Amino acid sequence: PDGVLRMDPEASLHRELDLHRGPDWSWPEFVSDDALRFVLSTLPGGAPADAARLRPVADAWLRYLAMCAGIAAPGTLPEILRGYFGDRSAPERLAPDCVVKAGFVEIGPGVGPVKLGPIRYTNAWAEDRGYQRPVELA
Repeated sequence: PDGVLRMDPEASLHRELDLHRGPDWSWPEFVSDDALRFVLSTLPGGAPADAARLRPVADAWLRYLAMCAGIAAPGTLPEILRGYFGDRSAPERLAPDCVVKAGFVEIGPGVGPVKLGPIRYTNAWAEDRGYQRPVELA
């Protein structure tokens, strides 16, 4: 919700940490404020109540989503793929007898089985050992 998420339109923290800030994009002026409110209503936090923050928030989301797609953010797509396929060059993190609980999610022992509320399943890599499996990178 607005007031809980923090936004830095200048990306000063990213600059200080030498991180990529993504493309320097902004919504074109011909995109109406109503259209931006609609787009933001579909995203976490929604549209800000303060009209002066509408475009900065919309621009921040535009840049963030572009970065998630790997645009002007070197290394993003390889990290996303690493999360899906695991990392055979990294050591495993979860011990075979470890159980992780977070809210209605329960993983383990090890990296499987998984319980999401009433849904239970076992990952294809549940018996694999010796590398960081996708669930350990999540």
